[in-house]
Parts: sequence; structure tokens; C-alpha cells
Amino acid sequence: MKMDRKGKSFQKNLSLAKVTALKDLRKFIVFCLVLLTIFSVSNPAFASTTNNPYLSSKINADTYQEPATPTATPMLAGSPTPAPVESTVTATNLPSTQTIDATQTPQPSTSTLTNTPELPTATPIVPTAMPTSTLANTVEPPTVTTTQTLVAPITITPTPTSVNLSAQASAYYVSTTGSDSNPGTLSQPWKTIQKAANTITAGDTVYIHGGVYHEAVDFSHSGTSSAIITILAYPGETPVLDGNNYSIPSVAGTPLLKLSGNYIYVSGLEVRYSGSMGVALTGTHDTADNINAHHNNNQGILIVGDYDTAQNSRVWSNSMYNVNGSGPSNASGLTAARHPNYAVIKNNAVYDNWGEGLSTYEANGTTIEDNIVYDNWSVNLYISDATNVLCQRNFVYATGAMNGHGASQTGIGMWDEVYNPRSANIKVLNNIVYGTDRNLWWGKGSRSDIGMNNVLIANNTFVNSITSFGVQLNSSAYHHNVTFENNIVEQDGSLPVIYAISNPELHFSNNLWSKTPPSSASGPGDVVGDPKLVKTGQPYVSEWFKLANSSPAIDKAIPIPNVTVDFFSDSRGNAPDIGADEYNK
Repeated sequence: MKMDRKGKSFQKNLSLAKVTALKDLRKFIVFCLVLLTIFSVSNPAFASTTNNPYLSSKINADTYQEPATPTATPMLAGSPTPAPVESTVTATNLPSTQTIDATQTPQPSTSTLTNTPELPTATPIVPTAMPTSTLANTVEPPTVTTTQTLVAPITITPTPTSVNLSAQASAYYVSTTGSDSNPGTLSQPWKTIQKAANTITAGDTVYIHGGVYHEAVDFSHSGTSSAIITILAYPGETPVLDGNNYSIPSVAGTPLLKLSGNYIYVSGLEVRYSGSMGVALTGTHDTADNINAHHNNNQGILIVGDYDTAQNSRVWSNSMYNVNGSGPSNASGLTAARHPNYAVIKNNAVYDNWGEGLSTYEANGTTIEDNIVYDNWSVNLYISDATNVLCQRNFVYATGAMNGHGASQTGIGMWDEVYNPRSANIKVLNNIVYGTDRNLWWGKGSRSDIGMNNVLIANNTFVNSITSFGVQLNSSAYHHNVTFENNIVEQDGSLPVIYAISNPELHFSNNLWSKTPPSSASGPGDVVGDPKLVKTGQPYVSEWFKLANSSPAIDKAIPIPNVTVDFFSDSRGNAPDIGADEYNK
């Protein structure tokens, strides 16, 4: 196609415009370079790549300051875990707290300290507990070997805990390959846990790398309600506090791990082979979570302070003084004792301890709930010299593993020993007890002027005690306001369902008995017959004790204020069922 004269003229003018524009652009570039040169000469820091992190990926080791630590979030069982962060503390501003070195050379950590991996979700440890009757220690025993066959622990779904931390919190790190002269950072961790305990303040977090630490540790510094102190296992690793074959601690009554400060949260540690106790909470508002306490000479976990909590933990084979029933005394695996107020013991597995399993004694306001307690040498779940106790939704049983060692293995036991205080105001609700030596037993202890005082025993399922009676409530002229109702008591074979002496202060009603009870225990609304539990699989899982759709227990209970859910936390509704399970209609 031909181009006319007008088009040729337009093309020529366009070419001239392009040439003019290019000349102007070159002049502008030269002008900008001149200005940049002048600015660089008057501002040398701007042109330096050595000191400018925005222009270079290199960092000057002499002048670099670690970034400020963001708010730390504790690694709670059952909830996502945060990535650990470097501490803001440098070697020049460390506190002058005395360093406490470990007495043994710890095993090296398998972790790579130079990496900061994304932290995985924490996997809870299955808990267990053990019995207690005295805190006093006897002569240090020699190393012993148990002949006990352990039963596989039961997995427990943890209950997350909400923790508030200060916005100014620092994070510190401990490793068996570290040094206490280090600043306690991720890349330069401390060596001993006690160094961390001596240094931390309110709101701080300590991450402990995996490995074995031969030391007794006391966290004596306190947090606050809004800035707790948090001690965590480094994600994916297991730090172990080890008593070195019962030689640490050397002083009786001293734990391997002690929380004597207030508002402290510790999670993910294994505590073993203590010469005395495993863990002791003596401060207030402290929490031991996801602890694996085992093979300690005395208690696995002891709560003494007010408002303390032991949860999601595995407490087993403690009270080793009495291994195989050979000792002069025994201790509890997990206990709130010696005058704590409002302790909480929940969601733990407590088993194979050579004394009581789980207990509270000389205590007020203890809550014991959602625990699995089995095969403990003495009473599996023990309430003694205690007031205002709530004991609910616990699964207690015996498999026979402790047979032959002089074990008593009572299910739930209630009696006083020192009568200070005298037990009163106790609720035993929605528990399942199977195959123990008397599934429920109240006794007077050594005094005759004692009785149950304001006690409610309701909506429990007691099945097949192996000795004496299904339930034993000893006689007393001092019983006051005792109610036993909505319970299933199934006792196959020749053993009686219950032992009880007539007393106007013992009130029985709406219970389901597998055989006719004595007149002293019968009451209005009772049902006599097979409770028709589903009994699918083995009786060492709580679902075995659910009601079948043909159970005579359905809709036969009397409503009880504040007992609104069953063992499985299902709603009771307006027409509740007898026993620990509410049939899902």
C-alpha cells in the first residue's frame, strides 16, 4: 500500500521527536549521577555496605545486636507451638547470679543449635501417678530391681492451658553442650538448668534442649498473673532430670525439680531416679504440665502450694523405697498434701506406684478430675484429712499386676490418719471403678470419734471388687449428712454388693444393685438387676462401662444440682440415668 505525502510528513516529524527525547533523557541521567556522588561524599554511611543491613546480607560480628525478642508463647500440650527466639541478653549484661554446675557430665544433645526450625505441635506424654502416705524419708535404699510387669499406659487427651506472657519477655536456652558463661541464647545456650533458674524474671521463657541433666533444680524466681515464667522442652526433644541412680538430691525431702516461686509453668520434662522426690510445687499458682515422673524414691509429683496444678502428666513407678512391697514406708505417686489450698489434679495417668496412686491429704479445696489411675500398690485414689474435695470423672482399676507384693489396691479410699483437718464436704461423682480391693471404702482410721461429714457419692459405676465387698462404708455414730445415690454397684459371684450399718445420717436412693442389698443400704427408687453394660472389648477402657440400650439404669436417676454431665462429659438432661454414663438417646 502506498503512503501519501501527508503520511510521509508525519513519519518524519515523529523521528525528529524521538531524537530530541533521547538527548533530553541523557542530560537528566548525568544530572542525577552528579547529585548522587555529592550526597555519598557528605554521607559515607549511606554508601557503606558493611554497616548497612539493607544493602548487604553480611553482618558485622563486632557491631551486630541481636533483635528484640517478641512476646513468647508457651508450648502447651494440645496447642501449636511457637518458634523459639533469641534472647535480648548479651554477655555484657548478664546478672551476676551464682552459677550452679551439674554434678555429672550430661549426655550430649542431638540437636543442631544453629538452626531455628518451625516448632511442631507438642505431643503430650501419657500420665501416671502413685500412692502417698508420708513425706518423711527413711535411710537411702540401695539400688533395687523391680519384678513388676508394667501395663501399657493409656493415652490421654490433654487440656490446653491459657497463659499470659509479658510483651517484654526474653527467651533463654539450655543445652548439655552449652556453657554457663554463655549468654543463654539459641546459638550460645547455658549448660545447666539451674543457671536459667537463677537468671530468669517475670515473663521469661526457658527452652531446654534434649539430653540428661544430673542436677537438682529450684526455680525460686516468681512471675506474675500477667507475666508468668515458662519452662519448656525444646520442641521435638526431651530434657531429662536424672538423679544419677538415686544419688541426687542427697538430702531427704528434696525434689529433683522444685517450683518454689509463684506463677511458674513447666512442661515436657522427664524426671527420674531421684534420691527423694521427683517434682515439688511449693509456690503458688504454679503448673506442672506434660511431665513424665517415674522411678523416684518418694513422690513423683507433690503439690504443697496454693492454687497449683498438675495436669496431662504421666506418673508411674514412684515410691521406689517400697519397691515390691519391701520398704518400711511408702509415698504417693501424685499428691496434693501438707496443707495446700485449691490444688487441681487433672487429666493425668497414675499407675504402677509402690504406695498410693493419686491422693490428697491434709488439704483443702482439691479438685481431682479426669484422671486414669490403676495398679497402684496401696489405695489407688486416696482422700484423707481433706475438706471441700471434688473427685469426679476418674477411671480407677486394677489388672492384677501388683498381686503377690502385699498390695491392698483399694479403688477409692476415704479415711483420716492425723485428723487435721477432719475430712468434710467431699463429692465423689461420675467415677468408674473396676476390679480393685473394695471399689469404694470409707474407714475411721485409728479413732472412733470420726465419721463422714457432708459427703455426696453419686452417679458412679462400681464393678466387681475382688475382695470383701463391692462398697464398704464402715459404721460410725458420727456420720453426718451422707448421701449415696444414682450409683451402679455390680458385683458378680458371691461377694456382697455393699457393707453398711443402718444410720439415719446415711441416705440411700436410686441406686442400681446387681443383687439385693442389705436393708441398711436399700432406698427409694432402687433398681435390682443386671445393669447391662455394653462390655465390649476389655474392661480397661472406659467405654466398656457404657449403658446398653436395654439397661434398666436409663432414666431412673434422681436429678442432682450441678451434676449436669456424665463421665464422658455428655449432658445428663432432664431424665438422668443411674451410673457414670448417660445413655445417648
